Amino acid sequence: MRARLVKQEPSFRSCSALRVWVERARADRSNGKTGLTSEERVDLANLRKQGARAADEAGDSGKAVAFSAKEHR
Repeated sequence: MRARLVKQEPSFRSCSALRVWVERARADRSNGKTGLTSEERVDLANLRKQGARAADEAGDSGKAVAFSAKEHR
């Protein structure tokens, strides 16, 4: 049955892509009881990006402090 669905729907290139789509649809319908909703996934992705940016900025400021410390020796 899955193979037929994959052949009929060109956006699903594999059974695993179809499975992920079904799991996400279930999560949306159950308001997150069976997994993250689409809205929660977007929020999580944004939080991860913000965290990565903050880590980059912290790393850059640490490099600047180390550089200025070397100059003052």
